[in-house]
Amino acid sequence: MKKILCILILTLGCMYTASAQINYKSAVGLRLTNGGGITYKTAMGNNAFEAIGYFNLGRKSNQINLSGLYEITKDIPGVNNLDWYYGLGLGVGISTGHEFDEDNGLNLGVEGIVGMEYTLPKAPFNFSLDWKPRIGIGKGPLFSATGIALSIRYVLKRNGGGA
Repeated sequence: MKKILCILILTLGCMYTASAQINYKSAVGLRLTNGGGITYKTAMGNNAFEAIGYFNLGRKSNQINLSGLYEITKDIPGVNNLDWYYGLGLGVGISTGHEFDEDNGLNLGVEGIVGMEYTLPKAPFNFSLDWKPRIGIGKGPLFSATGIALSIRYVLKRNGGGA
């Protein structure tokens, strides 16, 4: 039993030290996907909170979604300023103008996110590429796995100082 406890403590300790220190305190920018959006990300130690507004305004349908995600960040060994992250959150959206009336209306969802991001060391910019699947509750699709996006953010505040 003592061996298992020691191994567990050692493993958790290694996982904790493998966490990445996010290179900025807050950043805001554009999210490029099927449609478009805005993103705001703020660091909370080795983790982050990201708020995403997504807009897809077309001729046949309109969608507006807001998401809040808690993300855990990890280093990619051997590459400075490059991290990967994963997380979970909630989203709310509204759809109108769909060909099928049952898709129109309010949609709530549980969303996941997996991605990687790079922060330029000397310029105030951050780039991320991620996948954000969603399980919906209410109107609209039950499951969506098409949420691949590139985000370009302006770093508002770096850790230990300004942009």
